[in-house]
Order: sequence, then structure tokens, then C-alpha cells
Amino acid sequence: MIADAVLVWTAGAIALFALGVGVLTLVTSVWIYYVRRRNERVQGNLRPELFERLFADDPDWDAWVSSLSRVERGRLRILLDEYLRKLRGTEHSRLRGLASALGITARAERNVERGRHRFRALTWLALLKEPVDPDLLVSSCTVTPRLRAGAARVLHESEHPDAAAIGTELVVDGDSLTAFGLDTLYRLNNGTETPLLTRLAEAVDDWDERLLVQVLIVLRYCDIADPDGRLDWLPPLLSHDSPRVRAAAVGVVERHGWREAFQSRIDIGRLLDDSEAAVRHDTYLLLSSWNTDRSAAWLRWALTEADDADGLALARAHLSHPRTDVSNATQRLEPFVDWVLADEAVGRRRRVWGVSAAWS
Repeated sequence: MIADAVLVWTAGAIALFALGVGVLTLVTSVWIYYVRRRNERVQGNLRPELFERLFADDPDWDAWVSSLSRVERGRLRILLDEYLRKLRGTEHSRLRGLASALGITARAERNVERGRHRFRALTWLALLKEPVDPDLLVSSCTVTPRLRAGAARVLHESEHPDAAAIGTELVVDGDSLTAFGLDTLYRLNNGTETPLLTRLAEAVDDWDERLLVQVLIVLRYCDIADPDGRLDWLPPLLSHDSPRVRAAAVGVVERHGWREAFQSRIDIGRLLDDSEAAVRHDTYLLLSSWNTDRSAAWLRWALTEADDADGLALARAHLSHPRTDVSNATQRLEPFVDWVLADEAVGRRRRVWGVSAAWS
């Protein structure tokens, strides 16, 4: 009897618990739905007035913000985030006034210094293009790769005169980069100033494989105004122990090693004989981009030495090189040539430099 009573009470408790969970779930769902609809309605009401004030002679942000409720100010911050990313020029400058009226600018600066929600604070400062003391960023934003990239982006967006040098040092001061860090490093080094070249020359032997590959991939896509004399560190990387580094280095050579004096320093024979297929394939594409009689001769030589595993990459390289002719190609290359021609006929072109081995 006692055992039966225990079972009944246990079953009842479980049923009550399940009922309570169900009721709580239902109430929570209804509340979330209500809050979402309320927020959408509030945000929809704020948007027209935001634009009306944005284009008025005097937006009077302070008076408007002081008249809003806590919920309305929260939704206005979301709208501000949205339009800071979309608008430029005068409209962006005016939105900075709204950020100040909402207290966002001052709060973000305090949070960076005090360590509260630092990355979100850096995001606001970057969106606002707000100038920040580089010493503060260097001293407080080096704990994680994400924070370092965020601090560098603030310097870049505010157009600090030393943004490229200080920002590059911040981003690469670690073991690896985030996707955000890769993008930031590119922005800092793409153009007339490329401090990454100097940093590579100083640290190429000290960086671990992952960081080195990431930096090389970024550099491959950067425009360099004057690479003369600043790529001396590059040829040795083509014989690096890591195939990922060798492949990434080939990509940099393709983009920035086009000068004949630099090409003569590259041991093409060694690259074509590399044990890593990705390095060989990227070298074929490298040669096709050089458009010289010497590079055409190397490709013809590779055609006689390569095995079938390299056929597709070789066919692509030969077809894109204006000084080679595959009309008399060996019979085993014909299927690969047909494949590439079919790809091009439907608009597919595959020329990926220095990346194939880098992310494997």
C-alpha cells in the first residue's frame, strides 16, 4: 500500500511539474511575442521622425531624446547602429550628434577604459569614427585577437595618422587572426602605406605557421604602392617546411613579384617539383599570370613531367597563358582541356592563388 501511494504521489508530482513547465513555456512565448511586436511598432514609429530630424536645419537631438521613454531610446540605438553603417558624409556626421545625445559616445569611451563590454564599445567608436587615444587602445585592448582587431579598426575608421602602423602591430600581436582581424589588417595595409611588409621582414622567422599563412594571404590581396626592396623576406618562404606557407607565399609572388629582376630570384624548378600538389598547382597559375616566354617554357616543361593528378591545373594554366598552345597537347591532357573549356563556356573561372593549401 505504501509503495502504491509513493508511486501515485510521484506520478502526480511529475504531472504537475510537466504542467508547470508547459504553462511557463506558453507564458514566456506569449511575452516574447508581445515584446517583439511592441519593439517593432516603437521602432516603426521612430524611423520617420529620425529621418525628418536628420534632414532638418536643426535636428535638436537632445530635446528629442529627453522626450523618449527607456524603450524608445533602446530602439533608437538600434536604428542608429543601422544607419551609421549605411550613411556617409553629412548625414553620418549628424548621426554622431544623436549618438552623443543618447550618451553612447561617452559611455563607449568609459567602457573601453574600464573593461566593460569592450568589444561592443569599440564597435560603437568605429561606427562613429570617433578619435581615441592610441595609448588607451594599446594598453587596454590586447587581451584577445578580437579586441586587438577592434582597437585597430577604431584607429582606421577615425583616420588616425598612425593608424596603419599602430593598427598592424595590434592585429598581428598574437598567434592567429579572426576573420574580422583579417579584414582589418587588409584595410590597414591596402594602399600607399603597407607597414605589414616591414613587420614581416622583422618577424617572419618568429611567427607560427598559422599566423604567417594568414598574414601572407592578406598581403597577397593588398595593393602595394612601391614593393621594391621590401620583399627580400619572400623567396626563402617558398622553401619553408610548411606546404601551407609555401602555397601562400606563391600567391604573394604572383601578385607582387611581377618585376623581371624579382622573378629571376624564384626557383621555379623547385616549386614545380614540390611534393605538395597545391604548391605545384598554384605555381602553374603563377606562371600563366607572368606572360613571358620563360614562364611559357616552364609550363611546357611541366606538361612533360606532371602526372594525371595535375592535369586539370595544368590545363587551366596553359589555356590562360597567351604564349602557350594546347592544340597539340598530349592525349592524356585533352579531357582536362575539354573540362576547362566547358567551365569557361558557362562562365566559371577558377583562379585561386595561394589559398588552396593555406586553409586545409
